[in-house]
Amino acid sequence: MTLDKSNMKKMCSFCVSDWHTATTILPYVKQKTENNEKVISIFEKEIESNIIELLKRMNIDKNTKDKIAKINWKSKDWQKYEQFEYFMEENYTKDISVIVNGNNEYINKINSYVNEWVEKNNIRFKKDNSSINLISCYDLSQDVKQENILPQYEYILNTSGEKKIEKYFEQNDSEVKKFKITQ
Repeated sequence: MTLDKSNMKKMCSFCVSDWHTATTILPYVKQKTENNEKVISIFEKEIESNIIELLKRMNIDKNTKDKIAKINWKSKDWQKYEQFEYFMEENYTKDISVIVNGNNEYINKINSYVNEWVEKNNIRFKKDNSSINLISCYDLSQDVKQENILPQYEYILNTSGEKKIEKYFEQNDSEVKKFKITQ
């Protein structure tokens, strides 16, 4: 049994530093927080200090800043699926965004955990009319081949927001052709 595709949105992002990651995801997190949607982070490296510093400089209301600051931005390394499953059960809400950041291997491991958890909870997702947004933020300082990653996702998140991948590449026709060839 698979989750109805309309209930799960998979996005990717490519960042060159922890600061770039923070500036890319904060507008998205702000929007979700203002809509009272749950956001959780699963990061290979801690970026809490970057998030807190950027929040100080952002012109948003104190309540939203406090909610974003309370998100656990520390690193997490689960060696077993059971540890991840327990974490997700504690954080389950009807609408949830899971932001994963790290190298390719780390993201693949966590994404497989997310997919397994979604499969196991498919009936609950349908009953609750739940949605899950999975945002995978790849660290470009590692050896990451975007052309191998992009076909796995429907959306891309960058500092200007979330866009369908095809729309993102419409600006550069040669990139669109290159992207379509790799699919």
